[in-house]
Amino acid sequence: TYGIFRPVILVPKKMDWKNEKQLQYVLSHEYVHIYRYDTVTKLIATLALCIHWFNPFVWVMYILFNRDIELACDESVIRQFGEKSKSAYSLMLINMEATKSGLLPFCNSFSKNAIEERITAIMKTKKTSTEKSAKNSGFRSLLPCAKGYRLPSFLTPIFIVLEVTMEVFIPLLMAAIVDGGLYGSPDFTLRKYFSAELIADKTRFVIILGGIMVLAAMLSLAFGMLAARTAAVASMGFAKNLRRKVFEKILSFSFKNTDRFSTPSLVMRTTADINNVQNLYQQMIRIFVRAPVMMVLAAVMALRVNAELSVIFLVAL
Repeated sequence: TYGIFRPVILVPKKMDWKNEKQLQYVLSHEYVHIYRYDTVTKLIATLALCIHWFNPFVWVMYILFNRDIELACDESVIRQFGEKSKSAYSLMLINMEATKSGLLPFCNSFSKNAIEERITAIMKTKKTSTEKSAKNSGFRSLLPCAKGYRLPSFLTPIFIVLEVTMEVFIPLLMAAIVDGGLYGSPDFTLRKYFSAELIADKTRFVIILGGIMVLAAMLSLAFGMLAARTAAVASMGFAKNLRRKVFEKILSFSFKNTDRFSTPSLVMRTTADINNVQNLYQQMIRIFVRAPVMMVLAAVMALRVNAELSVIFLVAL
């Protein structure tokens, strides 16, 4: 499968187009890749491999990552068509291995070394859930619980970006104060944004940049407080809706299901488990946004201050 916005499925020319069952298995397998955005995750893994090419553990991670992607798709197809399709699906893998024309980069192809492992995993696949529960599994089914709190969830990443922007802007101001105000360097950071008269008066220059620095710090604090508040509102509202959804599900249980799940277990699911999901949701809209934005902006600011010295980041990566 190639492409992200308009994915394309490539099949071998020697494929038997009259075998509709085999074609159905192949397309279903690739549709799972498209549905789970495996192309994007594989590109990210390839980028990590290119950066850490010298690390043998990253190579092992990359190989196991590709293997797990294929095993997960095989399991999804088997659950979709039922356990009776194991033999036919395994035979399809063998036929694809026999008719393949070679390995292609960045695509999910079949490996002769892994074909035995995949068939073994397929045969060991157990009937763990019905088709309905399989479709409703995963974090995607929890997204409707954010209804009514989507605005705070949307505002939190915006406040995080503004907070990080102010934080990385403060070192630039500090560099300008030290280089331009104290040492009188003719070519310092942010030099073009200040007039020659202001730079000549070092005391006034330091006071003005110090005031701007204090303002940036106050804005960063304000944006951080707003992000914390909106994230708390969004995560608590998400947990409230989820807890109501779980409680309604418990009320619909039959006596058999009620006896199967003990009362302490149900209490734990509606309290501690939902609290864990609430914390995960809050981290997703805060930390998962803050970390990459901080990395990108810090790299840009480092390049702006001193491009030669910033090469040390490449060594650190």
